[in-house]
Amino acid sequence: MRPILERLALGEVADFEGLPAGVRVADLIADFSPEGAGWGQATLGREHRTARFIVRESFTGRRLRVWFDEEYRVLLVDFDYPGLTIPPAEMVEGLGDPEAELVGEDDLLSRLRERVFARRGLSLISDPDDRFVVRIVAFAPTTADDYVSRIRVNP
Repeated sequence: MRPILERLALGEVADFEGLPAGVRVADLIADFSPEGAGWGQATLGREHRTARFIVRESFTGRRLRVWFDEEYRVLLVDFDYPGLTIPPAEMVEGLGDPEAELVGEDDLLSRLRERVFARRGLSLISDPDDRFVVRIVAFAPTTADDYVSRIRVNP
């Protein structure tokens, strides 16, 4: 079985059931060391909760960020512009109806479409015309409201 970050980087989300609750950064990133992390800091969700993040290269050579709290528990992982050839509509087939559909802003594109499958711990963000995936976000299963309040990367 492929590691979870590898499957997500490839867009293999059909059977994704969320990140394990309480997973730590070192469980996902083998070479992670709190002493040499070189992390950034920003806020998440409409509550603007402070979180740390590290940037790494994904299995496919694209950028991924692992967001975590002060105890190094993972809050979410996001893959920016993952370079997938799978259309967003095809990726969401079989996932059921999203618990929320949001519209967000981005530096390069505006009015991004976000489908939140909170019970699956997954959010897929696509361009306004739904031609390509802009971001894949993975987190522990929760509710759509909790995702928006606490976890969502602020647009």
